Amino acid sequence: MQNRPTDSRRIRATYARRMNGYNRPSNVATNQRRIVGTMNCQSVYASAPTAIRLADGRNGYTQKQIIQCITIKIYNGMNKPIYVAFSTQKGGAGKTTITVLVASYLHYVKGYNVAVVDCDFPQYSIHDMRRRDMDMTMKDDHYKAMAYELFKRLAKKAYPIVCSKPGDAPDTAARLTASGASLDFVFFDLPGTINNPSVVKTIAAMDYIFCPIAADRVVMTSSMQFATVINEHMISTGKTNIKGLHLLWNMVDGREKTELYAAYEKICAELALPILKTFLPDSKRFRKEAATERKAVFRSTLFPADKSLVRGSNLDALVDEILTIIKQ
Repeated sequence: MQNRPTDSRRIRATYARRMNGYNRPSNVATNQRRIVGTMNCQSVYASAPTAIRLADGRNGYTQKQIIQCITIKIYNGMNKPIYVAFSTQKGGAGKTTITVLVASYLHYVKGYNVAVVDCDFPQYSIHDMRRRDMDMTMKDDHYKAMAYELFKRLAKKAYPIVCSKPGDAPDTAARLTASGASLDFVFFDLPGTINNPSVVKTIAAMDYIFCPIAADRVVMTSSMQFATVINEHMISTGKTNIKGLHLLWNMVDGREKTELYAAYEKICAELALPILKTFLPDSKRFRKEAATERKAVFRSTLFPADKSLVRGSNLDALVDEILTIIKQ
């Protein structure tokens, strides 16, 4: 009578069959949802209650623990949302306003699920904007009714806004995904500097960066320096996640001479810095928040930009162009 295989041999044989598609457990999807984001490959190994001894004397782990590890790696690779930042090192360029406008338009109008990680320490401007939006909505029946109708129609809540220190932002976003939130995009509001190692670390984790620029010598010099550093030391080397960097004309004054913009665009082209076709005009509408006058809202974390104000703002065209770039 043939000897019965040892436990280690039987486990390895079972693992081999499962890797080839046989006897696949029916609860893999359940295990996947339960464990994703709570541990990585190493932590699965470290948390194993008992290690079995393989035939060659090495420590090994049960096939369940191995399959859990593989499941986590596949899940994380397939379900990571797209990381986007409107970033520049020049203050007052409008990166926070554009972040809110694009995030709200994607979430409330285009039907995507988004989140915002506010790491503009210490002011946390977007988080503070959400607090103002909530206060106005709770105090004013007009905005309260607007919010009720909006969320009832969309069948989803307002997008989350989470505060984080710059260096912890990627981990903060990963925890959002691991919590079970189904996200398409995560937007990051970054501090206006690249001289901080923690900021550089977070910038390197982005998928796409859009740098607001204006037809001002100081703004252009600072923005081009910022974009050139990212382009040459992060994108060209292929050592970061960044798939693309684009400049965005913001606060465009229609009275400015087109020759001025053409001259700046020529310089950017020589530096291999692409500029979006869409521009955002210089308009007071970009500062319109919920107010006691109950006027149309444009910049809000709880509501989409009012349709009457979107016309002529180029916000819809900007979102469409960004989506086209990301889907390429």
